[in-house]
Amino acid sequence: FKLRNKIDYAYISYAEQSWIISFSQSLTLRLFRIPYIITIHWGKDPEWRFKFPFLYYFKHAHAVAGVSEPICKSFKNVIPEQEFQFIPPLIPFQLSSKTKSELKNQFKLNPNAKILLFVGSLKPMKNPDIIITAFKIIGPAFLEDDKIQLLIVGKGEMENELNKLISDLDLNKYIRLTGLVSRENIPDYYKLADCYIISSDYEGTSVSLLEAMVNNKVIIASDAPGVNGMLKHEYNALLYSTKDPFQLAESIVRVFSDHILSEKLAENALTDFHAKYSFDSMILQYQRLFSSVKQ
Repeated sequence: FKLRNKIDYAYISYAEQSWIISFSQSLTLRLFRIPYIITIHWGKDPEWRFKFPFLYYFKHAHAVAGVSEPICKSFKNVIPEQEFQFIPPLIPFQLSSKTKSELKNQFKLNPNAKILLFVGSLKPMKNPDIIITAFKIIGPAFLEDDKIQLLIVGKGEMENELNKLISDLDLNKYIRLTGLVSRENIPDYYKLADCYIISSDYEGTSVSLLEAMVNNKVIIASDAPGVNGMLKHEYNALLYSTKDPFQLAESIVRVFSDHILSEKLAENALTDFHAKYSFDSMILQYQRLFSSVKQ
């Protein structure tokens, strides 16, 4: 209230939330005549039982951006009179300066190990348990022969459940939960990895997936909204039916059995990143968006 006359505009991030939050934000900002800009991070189609507060919230925004093209399209279908601008959520990705050999020694891994990487919060919609189940389906013979190991980077509500699942399936030798890793150390994990897996039910535009692309990694991904908008099966990734550990297991085996395919997938993913996702371009788009308030 004290700052109301000093605020040029408000910038709001929208994800899954109660209508009360969106409606009260809009009413408060309109009461003080403060323009507001929204960025949508919600990766699923809007499913509002009580639509009016959300329609009011978006209708009175100065501008609305979405972090993926599918998000913009989904919200446009529900609010056709509203304009939605696609601006990807990017950070200035850093590449590790260390060698794979140095990193394997640092993390006490087999020098010949082939590393699969999962990066994300450990919660049900990310499906990290499906990856563990896929490892059980693959079986120790293939895992041993190809010296495959999985690193699960992140923390969350499923951590204890995942540790128990790994133990129950006798996979401790092949799977390691690293816990939370600092942003400055994340590039080392991407450098270390041979393959990146994203297993979510849905995404906006996944920053961890973008980081895998810029690191020239082979990508295995769930055929899910927000993921399949960025990836194409057998072009820049292998897609599998979400929550199907058997298809995921087949994809993992295929990646490590067909080196020509794997090299093609990684190269195309890197090419797509540079063609579609520019940090400088994102900054410029937001500068224009914020500057438009004063025009």
